[in-house]
Amino acid sequence: MEREAILDHCAKLVPLNADERALIDAYLRESRPTLMQLAPALRQLEAEAPANIAALLDAVERVIGADGRLDPAELRLLDHMRHELAKAGGTIPTVQ
Repeated sequence: MEREAILDHCAKLVPLNADERALIDAYLRESRPTLMQLAPALRQLEAEAPANIAALLDAVERVIGADGRLDPAELRLLDHMRHELAKAGGTIPTVQ
């Protein structure tokens, strides 16, 4: 369910054919990034407009809730992302 939410989000940004969707799905099945691995991506996001950051956080929230349960570790990751992005760039809208 979470992978489907990610794939749907990607397809909204860039049209994906079946082969591309399958490749991304295979990558996501194996992907388990740590906060240390995500840190460089968060630093890159610091330069984004607040609306883009809010859109990303909204997508993250939809992904972590896609399976119908809110895992405490996933919620901590979302809170960490919000904190780091707000610390770097000011107020980040909270997505509900």
